[in-house]
Amino acid sequence: MPTQANRGAYVRAKTRAEFEKNASVEGDALEEALRLGEAQVENARASAEHLTKVFADERVHARELHVFDFDGTLVDTPTPTDGMEEFERRTGTRWPHVGWWGRAESLEPPLTMGVGPALEEYRESVMREDVVRVMMTGRRSKLKDSVEAVMRVFDIECHEHIFNGTGHSTLVYKQNELRRLVKKYKPKRVRIWEDRVSHAREFGDMEDEFKREHGVVEWTCTLVEPSNDF
Repeated sequence: MPTQANRGAYVRAKTRAEFEKNASVEGDALEEALRLGEAQVENARASAEHLTKVFADERVHARELHVFDFDGTLVDTPTPTDGMEEFERRTGTRWPHVGWWGRAESLEPPLTMGVGPALEEYRESVMREDVVRVMMTGRRSKLKDSVEAVMRVFDIECHEHIFNGTGHSTLVYKQNELRRLVKKYKPKRVRIWEDRVSHAREFGDMEDEFKREHGVVEWTCTLVEPSNDF
């Protein structure tokens, strides 16, 4: 089986050969194409390394489990009212879609994203090797690529990226996923970051369940600010 390095060399060689056959391609265009080809190889290598790390983590127990919400927590994404106003201000046209949270366009230019209130704590968590980090969003699975594109902008990568592919409400789906995660990783401490007031309250109320049934010693749910209840 060819190695990743060999595949990378093949992509670069093939890209160069194809462009050199075309005499109309100028030198700058050739170099740009080669750069893009190498970037694709590097992205593939990084993805493979990430999957290897995930599979390795599944074989060990984590000391702590850190679960981060996405919108308004890790990343300051536009809310419906503010986002529609920004869209109209930047484009001169009204928001053309029905709904907000289910639209990939709510995560794309001309809309702007900012640092979320939990991003610094995520970065501190990354420095620890005994922690499993999870991004869990109420966004639907069809928006996986859009959400992860924003995450890459802010250099966010977790052991699991979880999306709502169920027919349940965001709250029920997240509660079920928390049970699955604790059963899977068997952490002694669990920390959750959430920006929705009602969700943070419900997650906090699950403390007794997890201590009684799963051996969790410490259970903490942080309601970030600014908080909301969309």
